[in-house]
Amino acid sequence: MQVQVQLLTSAHDRANFRCGEVDLDRWLETQALQQQSKNTSRTFVLIDEANPEAVLGFYALTISQADGTAVPSKRSLPQVVPVIRLGRLAIREDLQGKGFRLGEILLLNAIERVVEISNLGSGVALVVDAKHDKAASFYRKYGFRASPDSPLMLYLPISVCRELVMAP
Repeated sequence: MQVQVQLLTSAHDRANFRCGEVDLDRWLETQALQQQSKNTSRTFVLIDEANPEAVLGFYALTISQADGTAVPSKRSLPQVVPVIRLGRLAIREDLQGKGFRLGEILLLNAIERVVEISNLGSGVALVVDAKHDKAASFYRKYGFRASPDSPLMLYLPISVCRELVMAP
């Protein structure tokens, strides 16, 4: 399987994507393109080059802000700081746990994009609101740390994002 990450378009089959989380399936099918057209988020899909219409997984990015005291940092931050939010990340249910590491491919692609965004504009961290503890443990493997107020709101400082992008 040769995979590639692309910006979501109407050519991608969103209706047949199932990840095991009905809310994520419904959002991809009904909201992702609509939000993209309104410039409120960007959704990126993972496809197999042999079948580029089928969505294997996806994630969405938005620009946001966060409480500066919740963001892990070696220096003090303002009360409100710019962040990039990873709004959703999902892999097709029949591909989960099969050893393909598709979630990692999507996450590292998102981190690369976040570094680009922060280099062109600003952003002190990548933020994700994990849906549950299992999802949070996935993100913690990559260095995300929980907010002091909310264990499912996880932050990855831009400095760590840069290190991950530069790693061999």
